[in-house]
Amino acid sequence: MGKLFNPVANGHAAGKNGQELGLENELTLLRCIKTEGWIREHEASLITGMSLYMVGMVSRRLAKKGHIYRERFDGNAGYFLRLLAPGAERVDGKSGKDIEIPVSWPHHALAIQTLHYLASLHDCGFETEASMRRRLHTGKFPDGRLVSACAQYYFEQERSRKSGPALRKQTEIITQQAASGITCFVAYPYPASICGGVDHELRLANSIRKLCDSSAAQNIKLVRCYFDSLIAYKNMRASQLEIIDLPDSANTDASAIDKPESTNQMRKFKWTIEEERQDGCQTRIDATLSYGDEIHFEGTFIEGLTADEYHQLYSNRNLCATSLADLQTFDEFIRFQQKEIEEQVEEDMRMCNAVSSE
Repeated sequence: MGKLFNPVANGHAAGKNGQELGLENELTLLRCIKTEGWIREHEASLITGMSLYMVGMVSRRLAKKGHIYRERFDGNAGYFLRLLAPGAERVDGKSGKDIEIPVSWPHHALAIQTLHYLASLHDCGFETEASMRRRLHTGKFPDGRLVSACAQYYFEQERSRKSGPALRKQTEIITQQAASGITCFVAYPYPASICGGVDHELRLANSIRKLCDSSAAQNIKLVRCYFDSLIAYKNMRASQLEIIDLPDSANTDASAIDKPESTNQMRKFKWTIEEERQDGCQTRIDATLSYGDEIHFEGTFIEGLTADEYHQLYSNRNLCATSLADLQTFDEFIRFQQKEIEEQVEEDMRMCNAVSSE
């Protein structure tokens, strides 16, 4: 049996001193990297149960010792970890020197985020696709699995637009699982406007309803993975997940799926991003933010490299905002800026309406 991750497990036992806990955290992270082959710090936090801040501290310490690679792979998406030979020796693993982080990393990252959410909800463990591949070596694998003694689950994570034949093949597998009484979860980015206009919910619902009868359909659940901004989607940081029943395709269309109340902010904000980075320097994101049809902000975001550095927002080279706390993530800072803009625009509209009514 491969490594099972239980997100609701208790933390480290009390009574251990700082050095013992430090070594234990190092081994926990090294085993996680060994199992996955490569892992981003954000998902390593979900798998190990350590906070993202703690994972960052431990990974920096291991990188300084020369036990792991800790590197940026895709701009501001965060740090990706692989084993170096000394670290691999500590957990009886193999060096990740020749492992390449795939361009499809967002798919794997979102699958782990969704599995963690579902496992927490159903009080069970989960196993990632990478873990299953290393354990079983060959065969067709889902995008992960929930492990429970009380129920059987099947899981697929959608992100890119599948062709007709590929979508039908996936649908056949899902409906076969559902017909056998297994609860099937199919997750996808939501809403369509956040992922290039691909309406995964509509396509999946229509495809499944064509092949699935009503008794099997009740075993299929869709999981919406919400994103607060295009930057959050680019960096694969889901803000909220929601399970819904399979919609009735006869009553499903784009307007019914993308309800204004759930996508209001997504439609208002539009980012145009050009990201620049130099090795060893801070990440700089030059961005233009449009709110509706109006350009509301043009400036630069600069990311703090360490826990005691703040994220900063500049406009025309003038500092106009700083993150509120040193533990705040960059995506949270951006969402906070968006919220302030939206609140200011709404306040301006209220004042205009009040003046007009006088």
